[in-house]
Amino acid sequence: MSSAESEIEDAPSSYKSIVWQHFGFPVTRQDEGFATAVLTEKQKMLEIASLKLIIDVATRWNSSMDMLERYLVQHAAITATLLSTEVRKNAHQLDTQAYLTVPATSVPSTVICVIIMASTNLVGKKGANSPIWQYFGFRTNERGQPRDTSEVVCRICGQVIRAKDAQTTNLHDHLRVHHPAEYSSLPVSSSRTTEPRRNQPTVSEVFAKITKYKRERERWKQCTDAVTRYLAKEMVSFNTVEKSTFKAMLQTFDKQYELPGRKYFSKTAVPKMYNDIRANILAELDDVEYLALTTDMWSSCNMMPYMSVTAHYVSKEWTLKSKCLQTSFMPESHTPDNLEEALQESIHEWKIEEKKISCITTDNGANVIAAIRQLKLPWLSCFGHNLNIAINNSLKKQQASTDQAFGVCRAVNTAFSHSWWRRRELSKAQEELKLPQHSLITVIFKTLRQ
Repeated sequence: MSSAESEIEDAPSSYKSIVWQHFGFPVTRQDEGFATAVLTEKQKMLEIASLKLIIDVATRWNSSMDMLERYLVQHAAITATLLSTEVRKNAHQLDTQAYLTVPATSVPSTVICVIIMASTNLVGKKGANSPIWQYFGFRTNERGQPRDTSEVVCRICGQVIRAKDAQTTNLHDHLRVHHPAEYSSLPVSSSRTTEPRRNQPTVSEVFAKITKYKRERERWKQCTDAVTRYLAKEMVSFNTVEKSTFKAMLQTFDKQYELPGRKYFSKTAVPKMYNDIRANILAELDDVEYLALTTDMWSSCNMMPYMSVTAHYVSKEWTLKSKCLQTSFMPESHTPDNLEEALQESIHEWKIEEKKISCITTDNGANVIAAIRQLKLPWLSCFGHNLNIAINNSLKKQQASTDQAFGVCRAVNTAFSHSWWRRRELSKAQEELKLPQHSLITVIFKTLRQ
């Protein structure tokens, strides 16, 4: 039979005339043109280039390679077309099981593709309304009935999915993870608007585990700035960033963030943050009309002497602000000349015009008062310091009557502070009497300079 005869089908058997041995009817191949139209539609829907498929030709040495490459590019659209209900309905003959293996000698191993269409012995769910069932079916028994309705087989890859009572949740999960192109062709419904549960990580999650942010990325800068603020505000050691639990915590927050070492924070991140904040404060101090300064000498827990300087001002938005400008190490003797030099250096370093300084508030130390007078700036005594002195002086006048009361309070505090059982009973009594659950306070008297 010639190729022309292959396009003609015999006349029906009801036609008895012998002449019909030499005649026939042309075969109407509507499915081929229809499938092409559906393929074009799927290409547009999936935003894939609208290209025709290529058939290999023996006389062209690279035609097989072109055919395979074109098939791999159009795989999603081809699969969606072959699985569409319209094409299956109009096709005269559709091979439901096709294998395509790309040899490693022709294409790199990363693009080797094996596509398995579902077996012909699968039956669909009876009375199924969900469009998801066009991609799934059941294995049949000897009577052609579903063998096990709790085991659903994917028509695309042949994988068995557990689906109790033929529920579609696992089917949506399988299609979304393994066949995203087909999943995108499903109509939007309530089952797709809610995020389905996932039993395995997505491609983006797996990618996140092996890909770290580059340091020029904005997200990396945000995470690093947050860690820098934590180190500075909480005044914790730079070694914190090298502790395993701290790193594990950050990995829980963002697996793509790679924490720098402690030297980066001590040499780069914290100094940069200081310079940025300093520049902002300098801009604010330059805009204010007047400001006041406070200063005080103090000692650290290891008895190292320091001097702090704080600026107080009202912003243009009428907000009272206080900024600790600096804390300087003061190993020299706290003479008026040394204190004057330290204060003068702080004022010049922060570019504060002396005409803007309304006053400098300190305690009543003779050395610091003399230093401010040498600067020829207004001085104001600290009200809180004076109030504390006044209270202590008044208590000293009533010392005979107050010593006994303070002694009783200290003895009670000592008794409770050294006994967990007493503190527990105190808490119970407070609860029974509906009193606030407060701990006792111990007063520590300090000798103040007059």
